[in-house]
Amino acid sequence: MPGLDTTPLMSRLGEYFQKSTQDRFKTQTDPDGNAWAPLSPGYLKRKKQNSNLILTLNAYLRRGIHYQVQSAVMVAWGSNSLYAAIHNAGGNGTGINGKMKKRQFAGLSAADNAEALDIVQDWYHRRLNGLPD
Repeated sequence: MPGLDTTPLMSRLGEYFQKSTQDRFKTQTDPDGNAWAPLSPGYLKRKKQNSNLILTLNAYLRRGIHYQVQSAVMVAWGSNSLYAAIHNAGGNGTGINGKMKKRQFAGLSAADNAEALDIVQDWYHRRLNGLPD
């Protein structure tokens, strides 16, 4: 279908990927379903709220996950938080943090890939049949 505007499709995909990424903060697992590394005993003693939740003090990181339609064929999602990358990938921090354990929240799971395909197929089916979004 020449001239087909796929921007609405990118929005649907973005909404799904944003929610899927945010849901990992509830399950405290990486995209493959592996549990995040536990909090260090020292940090656990200092953590005053949400002490049972990893990567959640005030939920700023989870709530900071957003998507943005880049074009009719591209959507991006993630966080622009300065500390998101070190938590997601792990590595050497600064100050008292030292070495940060990897607790990956960004990325695609096999279920994400399957759902994205379903979203694309549903959207395309609706367009071919003149159905609303």
